[in-house]
Amino acid sequence: MRTLPAIVDRDNKYRWGLAAFLFCVALYAVTNAMHGRPPYELVPGVIDEAMPLMPATVWVYSSYIIISAAAYMVQSNAESLNRFVYAQLTANVVSAMIFVAWPTTFLRPELPASGGISNAALHFVWLVDEPVNCFPSLHVSSSMLAALMMWRRGGALRMLFAVWALAIALSTMTTKQHHFFDVVGGVLLAGGLYWLFFVRATLAPKLLPHTRSLS
Repeated sequence: MRTLPAIVDRDNKYRWGLAAFLFCVALYAVTNAMHGRPPYELVPGVIDEAMPLMPATVWVYSSYIIISAAAYMVQSNAESLNRFVYAQLTANVVSAMIFVAWPTTFLRPELPASGGISNAALHFVWLVDEPVNCFPSLHVSSSMLAALMMWRRGGALRMLFAVWALAIALSTMTTKQHHFFDVVGGVLLAGGLYWLFFVRATLAPKLLPHTRSLS
């Protein structure tokens, strides 16, 4: 793998974070609204059939943006932030290519007649997010990459982020946004990109000692 330029530094950390976020949102919106051919309907497996619909977990499901943003803001190591940005952007680009080449969908169940604000929130999610772009789950891959970066960072927060990412992965099934197959795809994508960008890749120019920390 070629050496990657270091793009995130003390002065542009938040600009890069915002730019990467907007790019990922725009890319997903395009692939969510436009399909070159009818999507392939995924068949639920044993795990999917056993997983109940739990509208209250929509709040955990919706926190996937927060986990990525929180990990990015908490992380002060410039090298890790550069690797994280590369990994997240690649996850979204690779996923978008799969969404276009092999679009997938599945049938959603009926929402319970009562459920209060959680029902309303999940109904809104279902309205704005078409039941497509299922495999791999970007919720899972993005959350897992955030958790892996925080695990690499060490400290007391790493367990919080690990449990948070796991909860988001489970919520993708209890909100009936994804099947277990999609979750596995998201985990494999995150693991592969972590190996590619955090383990194998090198950064150039080399970060100077005084720029390694952005705190």
